[in-house]
Amino acid sequence: MILQHSLMRLSRNVTAPWSSLLKLYCASTVALRFHLRHNAYAEAVDLLIETQRLPKLLDDYPFEAGRALVDQSNFQRICLYLLRCGTYMADPDDLKELRQCAFCLYERQGEYSAALGVALQIGDDDEDRPFSERCKALFDAADNLTRKQMGFLLARHRSNFEYVEDYDVDSIIGNNRLNCYYVWARVAGVALAHLSSSHVPPS
Repeated sequence: MILQHSLMRLSRNVTAPWSSLLKLYCASTVALRFHLRHNAYAEAVDLLIETQRLPKLLDDYPFEAGRALVDQSNFQRICLYLLRCGTYMADPDDLKELRQCAFCLYERQGEYSAALGVALQIGDDDEDRPFSERCKALFDAADNLTRKQMGFLLARHRSNFEYVEDYDVDSIIGNNRLNCYYVWARVAGVALAHLSSSHVPPS
C-alpha cells in the first residue's frame, strides 16, 4: 500500500526526471502484477487509472507470453469495477479510454452482449473505431441466439444500426417483429405459470 501511494504521488509530478518516471513504470508494473495475482482487482485498476496506463490490462504477464493479465477468471469483476469507476471520471478522454478497455476485455472473452452495452456507452466518440464497426464485429462473432439478444438491446435504444447478413436479427433491431415476439413471450409465460402451479403439492 505504501508503494502504491508513492507511485500515485510520483505519477502526478509531471516535472519528475526521466529516471524517476522509469522507476515509476517498473514499480507500477510489479505492483499491478502483485495485485492481480492476489485478487486485489480494485487496487490494480486504481493504480492504472492514477498512472494513466489502463491499456496495460490488455497485456500479458511480463516474461509469461500467452498468459493474459485479465483472463476468464477475473475479467468480470475487473470490467464491473472499471465501468463503476467511469461514473466518477470527469475527464472525457479518460472516460473514453476506460470504456474502450472494458469493451476490449468483454470482446476478448466472448461476452458480446456486455461488450455491446459498453459500445452503446462509447457511441461514436471513438474516431478510430466507429460504433457501426464495433457492432458489426460483435454480431459476426456471436451465435444466433446471442445475436437476437443483442438485437433487442439495440432495438430498445432505437439504434439505426443495420445487420444485413441476418434478416431476422435486422428485423428485431428495427422493431419490425415486436408483435410476433410479444405473442411468443406471452405464451411462454402462461405455459411456465401453468407448469409451476402443476408442481405445487396439494395443501
